[in-house]
Amino acid sequence: MRALALAALWFAAIAGASPEADRARELIASGDLVAARAHIDTELDAGSTSNRLLYELARLEAIEGDEARAGATLVAAVAAGFTDFYALSRDARLAATREGRTILAGRAAILEDRGRADFEAVQRAFPKKYRFVRVDALRLQFASAFDESLTAEVIDEAVALREWVHSNLWDAPDDPALDPWVTVLLPTPEDFVRLVGASGVGGYYDPEKRRLVSADLGPSYRHELMHVFHFRRLERLGQRRPHWFTEGLAALHEDLDPARDGFVPVGSWRTDIAKRRLAAGRLRSWDDLFAQDHDRFVGHRPRAQYAQSRAIAMYLHDRGLLRDVCAAFERTVGDDPLGLAAVAAAAGGDTKQAELAFRGWLATLGTGEPDVVAETARLGLILKAGRGDGPEIERTESRSPASAARLRRRDVIRAVDGRPVRTVAEFLRAVATPGRHEVLVRRGRATPTLILETPPD
Repeated sequence: MRALALAALWFAAIAGASPEADRARELIASGDLVAARAHIDTELDAGSTSNRLLYELARLEAIEGDEARAGATLVAAVAAGFTDFYALSRDARLAATREGRTILAGRAAILEDRGRADFEAVQRAFPKKYRFVRVDALRLQFASAFDESLTAEVIDEAVALREWVHSNLWDAPDDPALDPWVTVLLPTPEDFVRLVGASGVGGYYDPEKRRLVSADLGPSYRHELMHVFHFRRLERLGQRRPHWFTEGLAALHEDLDPARDGFVPVGSWRTDIAKRRLAAGRLRSWDDLFAQDHDRFVGHRPRAQYAQSRAIAMYLHDRGLLRDVCAAFERTVGDDPLGLAAVAAAAGGDTKQAELAFRGWLATLGTGEPDVVAETARLGLILKAGRGDGPEIERTESRSPASAARLRRRDVIRAVDGRPVRTVAEFLRAVATPGRHEVLVRRGRATPTLILETPPD
């Protein structure tokens, strides 16, 4: 019970960045310092623990000319976990305070101390059965409920995804050691449910607390990990992106082509939703979708919003335009915060032409989600989601390909033909081609490799 209580404390505010700090930033930017002060005081009196809200208070005090109070508040923000030192370095008033100069001079040591403190906190919070691994090259520290080989696999995938980002989206930074550490929690299903307390959620990344949590080692993990790499880039630039772009980019690699090396996205249940909405005449215009703020994006038909955003990201990826769009965003975000001009410029046309081209591409995109009922019947088995490391077999039918392969009830499918599979959809895509497939399963403590002969359709 004590470990779970500690875990809940560590997990506080994992759902996302601080909206109260965002509001304070907006009021300060507008010049309404009286409203900014009232807002910040109200939120702090209500018990806000946002370290970024404290940072905004320090900015406000510096603007008001109270350098002593600004410096003291800045120190309090850092003590509470604030580590966006790129923002501090761009704030001329706050960076010029004695405390600001000291913090920036010692930022590398502060980042290291903060990372270690957070890692020690999660080690105290979770049971000894968890594995704890720090990866200096990634600035990621993992708390994993999975075995050593699986933990190594997800770390390798993080390395590969970062390499993909630097090859396809933007160049690697010259000084990665100045990025804050991020703690990655890969919990048991029971711990995930107790800590998150929400259904239908696969994971979170909190860019303020520098914490990522995922219910699985596949789509949700890749989604949140992309958020980590993207937010790191945006902090360096001092920029923001609209929700359609951050969520579309994060969702891009949820579903991958099992027949191709690297991170090659394929159609999925999300793109299927977008296709159905297109056919029904209910797909949002880009003007509408791109303008959605956070509350509207996640609060009004979020499945449709995420679906169309992923479809756009996949379209840009298929056309080889993602790097150009990212570069255009970085150049023009001040004049084009929603990205309409950035996408149009990368696509070589105006906004309406680019949107029409996307709709034409979506109309011809094949169905993405495998037909689970038909495909599992063809193989002679019934599957369930499992515990995050792969689908679990509930039953196999006699005289079926599954029984011939000696697959058994409670086997957890870990890989097909040497490639990890984490979900039912990933498994069915991996064995879609008729013929011989090597299936690695977890059976108790054993991990046999079995031969599954999949029949023609």
